[in-house]
Amino acid sequence: MSARGGFQGRVMPARSQSAITVSISSSRIGRKPCAIRTPPFCFAAGAASCMRERAGSRGGAMLGYIIADAGADGCLAAVALRLEAADIPFAGAIQNNAARDDGQPPDMDLRIIGTERIIRISQMLGPGSTGCRLNAAALEEAAGLVGAALDTGAPRVLLLNRFGRQEAEGRGFRPLIGRALGEGLAVLTVVGADYLSAFADFAGGMAERLPAETEALRRWCHDRVSASVTRE
Repeated sequence: MSARGGFQGRVMPARSQSAITVSISSSRIGRKPCAIRTPPFCFAAGAASCMRERAGSRGGAMLGYIIADAGADGCLAAVALRLEAADIPFAGAIQNNAARDDGQPPDMDLRIIGTERIIRISQMLGPGSTGCRLNAAALEEAAGLVGAALDTGAPRVLLLNRFGRQEAEGRGFRPLIGRALGEGLAVLTVVGADYLSAFADFAGGMAERLPAETEALRRWCHDRVSASVTRE
């Protein structure tokens, strides 16, 4: 953490198993924690109009996404480093796919920003199996840890590794995306091609597709945070 304070994205020692270490603190551009929190954002009828109102007041859509490809995870990780360098408080999960030496598909791990936790969200299937490798319970555990970071009231940006099958079905990180938007955070995620239609329905036309370029994404996050702070 710099002398000015801010989010410390490096792995930090956990205080205990029961106490999740979330190294997010208020900085010169951080939010002040509020005693009264906005209810979880619900993408039901009328929610898109709420997003439009927020976008209009803050100078642009607060939900941005890039298309999933081979470099998407690395791009999001690079954005996290840029945000940390700029002292912009953020929370979320970054995915890393680790190659295996037994010919099986890569292991999928989520690094929970601001904690020591790395959660494996893939599961081993039998040889030749074509079933879903995602461990839904592990993904929900990861979502709970990210939610704990949001509870601090400090983050201004939420970075999430995927809007995928679980999110399309209303689970996974989807509730956190809604909550973060409802609380005025900028949200940046990665959307797989198979789930673009579900994501479009979810966002109600209020998401902005962004280039998978680190500096462009950093600038988008910075601009959204700056506009938000100016209006508070």
